[in-house]
Amino acid sequence: MPSPTPTPTPQKVEEVCKHSFQDTVVEPTCLSGGYTTHVCTKCGYSYTDAETPSVGHFYRDGYCIWCGTPLPGGIWWDTTVELSEDLL
Repeated sequence: MPSPTPTPTPQKVEEVCKHSFQDTVVEPTCLSGGYTTHVCTKCGYSYTDAETPSVGHFYRDGYCIWCGTPLPGGIWWDTTVELSEDLL
């Protein structure tokens, strides 16, 4: 019976490639946080960092100035109101 072929020992990605990263910044939205994704253009290795919190809805004239969502309950007034996500 032939001896099994040895499994190669995986090397760290950093040891195999001298990375050249392309960065993509994803801005936060009313309900989702933002982040930056870094992808190596040579080998495809990627990671995400620089996470930021969501901005929450910010209402003016009855609608969120970021996404257009109407003020909950359909009630609005001529003042600017900021509501956190847990109130929605």
